[in-house]
Amino acid sequence: MRSAHDVVVIGGGPAGSLCAALLRRYSPEMSVALVEQQAFPRYHIGESLVLEVNRVLQDAGVLEKVEKAAFLRKVGATYVWGADRRPWPFLFAESTGRRPNFEGMENYTWHVERADFDQLLLDHAREVGVEVHQPAAVKEVLFDGERAVGVRIEKDGGSHQLDSRFTVDASGRAGVLAHRIGNRVFDSVIRNMAVFGYWKNAAVDPEYNVGWDPAAISVISAPEGWVWYIPIRQDLVSVGYVTPAETFKRRGAEDLESYYRSALADVPEVAEWLGQAELVHHEGAPARVMAERDFNYLHSRWWGPGYALVGDAGGFLDPLFTFGVFMAATSAQLAAYAIGTLMDERAVGATEELVLGGYERHMRTYYEAFGAMLKIFYRFNGDRSDYWSAARDLIQSESLPANITDREAFMALTFGYGVNTYVFHEATQHFGQVAMRRIFDMGNAEDAPIAWSDPGEFGGKSLDPASRPVLLEKPDVVETVVPIHGTGRMIPMRRLDFAPPSNKGFPKHVYAPDWLSETIHSFDGSRTIEEIRAALPADRIRFGAKKVERREVLERTVRMLYSLGVVEV
Repeated sequence: MRSAHDVVVIGGGPAGSLCAALLRRYSPEMSVALVEQQAFPRYHIGESLVLEVNRVLQDAGVLEKVEKAAFLRKVGATYVWGADRRPWPFLFAESTGRRPNFEGMENYTWHVERADFDQLLLDHAREVGVEVHQPAAVKEVLFDGERAVGVRIEKDGGSHQLDSRFTVDASGRAGVLAHRIGNRVFDSVIRNMAVFGYWKNAAVDPEYNVGWDPAAISVISAPEGWVWYIPIRQDLVSVGYVTPAETFKRRGAEDLESYYRSALADVPEVAEWLGQAELVHHEGAPARVMAERDFNYLHSRWWGPGYALVGDAGGFLDPLFTFGVFMAATSAQLAAYAIGTLMDERAVGATEELVLGGYERHMRTYYEAFGAMLKIFYRFNGDRSDYWSAARDLIQSESLPANITDREAFMALTFGYGVNTYVFHEATQHFGQVAMRRIFDMGNAEDAPIAWSDPGEFGGKSLDPASRPVLLEKPDVVETVVPIHGTGRMIPMRRLDFAPPSNKGFPKHVYAPDWLSETIHSFDGSRTIEEIRAALPADRIRFGAKKVERREVLERTVRMLYSLGVVEV
């Protein structure tokens, strides 16, 4: 049997189901098929979500269904790490004022049982029109030269060919397509093992876990590793012990369960919580105590002619920050936007190299930021303020506004919205041609330089019309794309890469529309601000609920660059 589709998705986990559902939501005329090898429901580890997953669930139209599924609400995380045993509690509600609003759950996400959660997402994809083949095994990815053109599957004892214009590999660590087109590159520093199981009648401590519903995840450092403690059902917790692979090998002949129990007994907080608990065999799990290995890898390439990788097929991070579903969901969203753009005949100039190259660039930004923070965390010997400061240093240059505190920066990173929101959504979430909201945030700074006069429309100050801006350093220009959240599409955007003489909180990447990029590059001292303004169209462009004069955008941009020593006036 043979059938033709616009897109074939390999894998029905969160990455595959969300990617397929997003494609159908924003392109309802698109024919999307999904192939999943296993029958659902099926057991899977990875139960704790981060807050930013909500945004993707909402975008896919499934957020309300997840809310109604009665998973335990997750309201934050508590860390016991570093130089002392004092807990660091972080509640999602603390970050509300820092995140752009969206119509969804602002202050909580969920601890989920993946068998139920994954089933819900796959059912949703089916409901929005995705053709689901399950259980069905992909036996071959079909190519015409270097271009992926479909898959051959086995289902119900027969062979079927699904032709497609585009193929998405969301097959997780199996990497059905990934193994053909590149290499899985493992981190040379962080190579860990996780040993985990489920405990009934375990205790929760309000100082660490808040309660049962809502609940918080606890991350507790141990002598040779760390422990996750996740309430996932009333009176049931998922408890995992993570340690370097080399340390795990030294356990010798000790059986896995004995090793696991011994390791947890060495962590005083966890030993107390499990004092009256019973280790149980979780429904659907392959064993009472399980082990996972080979965390922290990134595929050498994420796309090629007619295909892209999403979720674990493209990369995986150590579970310290519980980013598994977040990375799966985010890559699914960005890949769906990229594919939708490529298949939209109105998207002039949307080449695979530009759009899919931008998709891969965005995903690598995530992994690099989070991977760097992991390495800092695994030093084990810092004070909490050291970790918070490190988080700010890591993602400030990519994403964060200048007036964020170290603690807020740590929340932005570990809750997921720091990189996700401020690099991408904050760049163009309002669907206008304003490059970054921080242009306005920093343009209104109280310590603005004295080269400004006269109040402006936004309560700031205006440039001296006779001043002549000079760009002290030409930024490198990268042609890329950014997603327009809520549209299913990406738009071309120039990324300006700066290397300012001093940090001062300046982002090394600024996304700018063509007109603004070209204007900045023209700052050579030959024209006054008045002349530059006069050369711009006198129209207004959308910024959130407002429309802003293009000339106002110019003023704010110049003011920001001046404040940071990139432009002289």
